[in-house]
Amino acid sequence: MLAVDISGSMRAQDMILNGRRVDRLTMVKAVIDDFIKKREGDKLGLILFGTQAFIQSPLSYDLKTVRTLLDESAIGMAGQNTAIGDAIGIAVKHMQKFEGKKLLILLTDGQNNSGVTHPLSASQFAQNINMKIYTIGIGRTGFGSNIDIRMLQAIAKESKGASFLVQNTNQLKRIYQQINDILPTKDENDNFRITEQYYWIPMLMALILLIIFLITRLSWQKLRSSSH
Repeated sequence: MLAVDISGSMRAQDMILNGRRVDRLTMVKAVIDDFIKKREGDKLGLILFGTQAFIQSPLSYDLKTVRTLLDESAIGMAGQNTAIGDAIGIAVKHMQKFEGKKLLILLTDGQNNSGVTHPLSASQFAQNINMKIYTIGIGRTGFGSNIDIRMLQAIAKESKGASFLVQNTNQLKRIYQQINDILPTKDENDNFRITEQYYWIPMLMALILLIIFLITRLSWQKLRSSSH
């Protein structure tokens, strides 16, 4: 699952993308879109969070739709604040019914200041279902920064995940590439299906019908010959 912060602070235009200054969400969309393209064969889902958190796309192999929904997301559509704990909680609730590796990549530029679920409590629930959380803090650090680095590190540690801090586009690209390297998509050889060939059934039926036809024809000819 991808959890993306779309709170009001993501409006800050302190990122450079293709030589021009853009807001944080615009840069994040571009980097994550490229990441999604490389996950062909995986199930991906999308959670958006601000004051509220909600599933924008459930886990799906339809990566094109996930990309489209991410692209259509807008700053403030979930409120101005940041409900990190609720975003994790929703991911846990959604992913607990799935088998296999579970990973939540949570990206935010702020601190938990909304919602009903504490991030560390949600992280404990994540550990209970063997879901790792990779947290990515985005933005400038130091005086005036809203990023709760310690909290993001604690979330990752509690769920046996990893924590990252980025301040520009290239750093974010490297992190998502690193995640790709850590969790490569399944090789085509791992995605085989055991199949049985059933083409012989219609062929056998055709052969049986042919035999019946020939037997019937011969019987009819013998009957005609005997009548004469």
